[in-house]
Amino acid sequence: MLRKTRYSGFDFRDLHVLVVDDEDYVRGLISQSLRNLECAAVHAESNGRRALDFLATTTNAIDLIISDVRMPQINGLDLLKAVRMGVPGISRHTTFALLTGYSDKDVVASAFSFDVDCFLIKPISARAIRERISQVMATDRPLKTPVDYHALADDRPAALAPWVEAGINLASEVGMGSEFDDSFAARGGTTAVDHDEPGDIGQSSSYDADDPKVSYEDGWSSDGRARVDGDGARDFVSEDGGRRMKVNLTDVREGAVLAEPIRMSDGQLVLDAGYKLDQRIVDRLIDLSALDKVLEQIVIEL
Repeated sequence: MLRKTRYSGFDFRDLHVLVVDDEDYVRGLISQSLRNLECAAVHAESNGRRALDFLATTTNAIDLIISDVRMPQINGLDLLKAVRMGVPGISRHTTFALLTGYSDKDVVASAFSFDVDCFLIKPISARAIRERISQVMATDRPLKTPVDYHALADDRPAALAPWVEAGINLASEVGMGSEFDDSFAARGGTTAVDHDEPGDIGQSSSYDADDPKVSYEDGWSSDGRARVDGDGARDFVSEDGGRRMKVNLTDVREGAVLAEPIRMSDGQLVLDAGYKLDQRIVDRLIDLSALDKVLEQIVIEL
């Protein structure tokens, strides 16, 4: 079990990390930063193919993968897809951080769909690694089922086939439910982190008709889902008669529902209207706002 006592509530000394980046300098810098945090073990690979080979043979559970996006053979997004769909050697619940730069905006929507845990924006600092990783590792989150992820992965590259096929075969033996996530331990590995069962956080939803309306008395909406006195907050009525508010992303609380789609400045859809935000999603959007200022404000339902 991971201890949660240091670095803003998280102890890195129990953490087994896999760093995946094709640039020697970046891979070495991140690996050294993690060793400086006294991680239990830091392993590094130069691309997704080598990472999957390593995961298939290791007998120690990996708690965290930090991966670049652009790499030869198997890139970081496809590595994320493989982990979430289920491949031998690693839990589908493994925390996954993507190293992301301005040129990687096109992968954002897919990364959200496959439940990336955070975006580490390049150039990355040791302090940013410590703060963001301690934040995501100190919390848990549910995932979609393996079947759901396979349905999303119609465009997976042929290079993933051997690992994905092995994952499907393993799943058919133990079932596609919670037992599948425990299959690594069943085959002799040591599992370092306990996880909750998959759930529906992050799925599209809407408020109940009985939800409280907005009150401006204390600076927060009466349901506690957004600040209403922050800079840039603006309440308005849409063309369809619905009440909405444009708020700073940093003023949004868990449970808010998007009234309008979130798009990057190039028009790429990140999240559609009707999406119910949990804190992990808000945190990931805040990560991305360092890449694209248009994400600093969103429109939510009232």
